[in-house]
Order: sequence, then structure tokens, then C-alpha cells
Amino acid sequence: MEQDLSGAIAAEIIKAIAGLSGGKWKAANAIADVLYKEAEKCGAMSDLLSIIGSWGDTLTDEDTLDFLRTYNSGGDIFREVICEVKEE
Repeated sequence: MEQDLSGAIAAEIIKAIAGLSGGKWKAANAIADVLYKEAEKCGAMSDLLSIIGSWGDTLTDEDTLDFLRTYNSGGDIFREVICEVKEE
């Protein structure tokens, strides 16, 4: 059985691009752009698209992973709305 090396290859490509940019390039943003387009092509709804589109932008890696795990387990990612009200 042939081993799938695509993950290892992608990791090395990411490392090379990050090195070329002096560490300014963010892999999450580039990966999210590609995955967002692919999810759209596959008919993803706004819940999944919002998670993917927010990764590396308004969501931390940890929050993104939590939301994706909830989504993939059939849970409701919009079950809880968290907001902060600042009083002046």
C-alpha cells in the first residue's frame, strides 16, 4: 500500500514559503482561502464557510478547531453567542 505523503509535502511547502517571506506570511490565511473555495464548490452552507473564512482572521486556531469539531460532530456552532459589552 502506497503511503500518502501529501501532508508532509504540504508542511514542507509551507515551511519554504514562510522562510522566503521572512516569517510574515501566514499559512492559515492561504490555506483558508483555498479550502473556502473548495467548500463553496462542494455546496457548503454559511456555517462552515464562516468558520473557514474566519480562521487566521477573527478566530484563533483553538477556536477554529473547536468550531470545526462541533460542526463535524453534527453540533450547532451557533448554539452559544459570546459577546462583550464595554461600558464607558
